[in-house]
Amino acid sequence: MTSHSGRCACGAVTVHAGDISSELSACWCETCRRWQGLCGWGLHAPADQFHFDGPVGGWQSSLIAE
Repeated sequence: MTSHSGRCACGAVTVHAGDISSELSACWCETCRRWQGLCGWGLHAPADQFHFDGPVGGWQSSLIAE
């Protein structure tokens, strides 16, 4: 298990996730392929290990994704 930090595209929100599993999942549904350009990738971590700092909100990055 490991932990990572990241931030949103504008840099206003930081996310910290702990106890991330070494397993990686992939989704090939149409929505994930459109949104990410290929398949959707995901890491598994317990919900109580996610912490957000900053004003979490929405951002419409394209006509099909928010």
